[in-house]
Amino acid sequence: MILFRDNQKMKKVFVVQNPVSGKHSPKKVTGLIEKYLSEKGWTFDFHYTEQDEDVAQVVSDAVAKGFDLFLAAGGDGTVSMVATGLKDTDLPLAIIPSGTGNGMARDLQIPLSLEKAITLLDHPDSIRMLDAMEVNGRHYLLNLSVGLTPRALKESTREEKKKLGMLAYLLAGFKSFVGIQPVNYNLEIDGEEIYSRASEVILMNSFTLAETGRFLGLNIIVDDEVLDLFVIEAKTALDYLRVFMNVFLRKPHLDPDVERFEVRESLVITAHRQLEVQADGELIGYTPVSVKLLPRSVRVIVSSGSKPQTGWAK
Repeated sequence: MILFRDNQKMKKVFVVQNPVSGKHSPKKVTGLIEKYLSEKGWTFDFHYTEQDEDVAQVVSDAVAKGFDLFLAAGGDGTVSMVATGLKDTDLPLAIIPSGTGNGMARDLQIPLSLEKAITLLDHPDSIRMLDAMEVNGRHYLLNLSVGLTPRALKESTREEKKKLGMLAYLLAGFKSFVGIQPVNYNLEIDGEEIYSRASEVILMNSFTLAETGRFLGLNIIVDDEVLDLFVIEAKTALDYLRVFMNVFLRKPHLDPDVERFEVRESLVITAHRQLEVQADGELIGYTPVSVKLLPRSVRVIVSSGSKPQTGWAK
């Protein structure tokens, strides 16, 4: 496996940093990375993301300029944008988890300590090939959903997330829960149509659900070439309470209002009315939404002991 251009030691590093992500001081994050790369003697350049910017194109341009290694310093949204810019290349991505949830870092067992995370570059040959979900040309690595979660994301402001962390999502989710009604969905899974009346449709590629440490599903592995689709059909407040309790007890597969399907190629989600869609913690548009599975398409530097987080046995 050739990790760097011409199979030589990397010399050019491109850092994509989200300066408003998470609770870390942007200066601290920048200083830590600069210090490490300078001590290595590597050439590097920083790019600080801006709202509504095409970060994937910025990364693609950096690839054309000969950069060998790409660092994503931010949350899961930053990671997915950098991964998109690296599509169709063999170049590796390193994650510096400075976001709010850092779900992908948790799943890959990347240290949440910034100081420890960057030292993974001491052994850049430890690589995991991750599956990706492609929507409108962009890669997403964690999850995609329609229903309650996008509503919660819409209710939580950037200021709340920076101040309260994952609590901001939980508070927004509680507010969004009030008054939500099930919706008629048409789900086309690998060409086969399924109809359901549900309150939430969740497509998952990653096992970890951010800082809550709670999990949904069975054997959800980020590099198993399968996406896991969950259809939550809860219709009343008592139904929701039971589903949430089973999630916290790590037994959602036993709940009668949770259906699970496997997606091996593609998924199309259509609703009887237009609904917002989120992916990797960002609102990305409205239904209908088409998702394509790109198996083992993203190279991420991990610790040598990184192992799949696999959930419960059936």
